[in-house]
Amino acid sequence: MTELQGLCDICGKPAKLYTCWRCGRRVCEKHFDKSTGLCVICSKEKREKGVVEPGQLFVPSSEKPTTVKPGDIRK
Repeated sequence: MTELQGLCDICGKPAKLYTCWRCGRRVCEKHFDKSTGLCVICSKEKREKGVVEPGQLFVPSSEKPTTVKPGDIRK
């Protein structure tokens, strides 16, 4: 997670900025989810579209996703 000083790409206010790893937007703390490294726009899109990131199994939205560790999957 990269921290810079400048204007947030979402609200335009000066702040310490974080860079979204998915889209590259530079956003303030209010518009950044530190747990995922995503800006609020990418985080919302990810939830709405059910995007599965590497290491996650797709599960219905009523269930919590499971993280897969190397060696958990057998051929």
